[in-house]
Amino acid sequence: FYEVNKLLKVFFYGSFLVAFICILEFLIRYYLGFDITYFLLHTKENYAFTLTNKGHVLFRSRAFSTEPIITGLFLSVFIQYLFIDLTRYIRYYSKIFSFKLLKKVFCIWFVIIALLTTGSASSIVVICSGLFLIILRNFYFIIKNFFNEKNNFSYFISITILFILLIPLIILCLYYEPFRTSINIVFDKIFLNSNYNSVAARTSVINDY
Repeated sequence: FYEVNKLLKVFFYGSFLVAFICILEFLIRYYLGFDITYFLLHTKENYAFTLTNKGHVLFRSRAFSTEPIITGLFLSVFIQYLFIDLTRYIRYYSKIFSFKLLKKVFCIWFVIIALLTTGSASSIVVICSGLFLIILRNFYFIIKNFFNEKNNFSYFISITILFILLIPLIILCLYYEPFRTSINIVFDKIFLNSNYNSVAARTSVINDY
């Protein structure tokens, strides 16, 4: 168990470092126009950008990766781990409303914000799918425990907290111009808007078959 815990700590701090670099890269490049990843070793430059409604240039964060999608998928896996860790904590610990819980919620906020800076549609689909499965699992146990006359309190709390922690992120995406632009692009890609090169490339492969 010691080795497993050590591995989880390395995974956690490494993932948190990537998330921190993504947010820092986004803020400095968006407001100051300087790319801090210039000091990191990459095999290609990060020139992909879009314009917000106010005409600001918006670049996608990539941290240590060559492509933003690679960083986004990595962070999406980390977010699944944080979701599972949060629901496990709520289920097995009696002190639900504690500093430890707030720390877990903050970590989820922080990493999701970092993921939004990558602008990866695939990563958004991954975390939404994972969140849906976790909520579906909790509803399953609520129904099962109801018929078995067992306590459902922890599962209700888990679902409630998962929904509540999404509210600030939704507000941020609605009112913060860069994230609103990023989310619009993500939805365009999810619904296969062919104006984007990545969508056109993937749909052309499907059409060829």
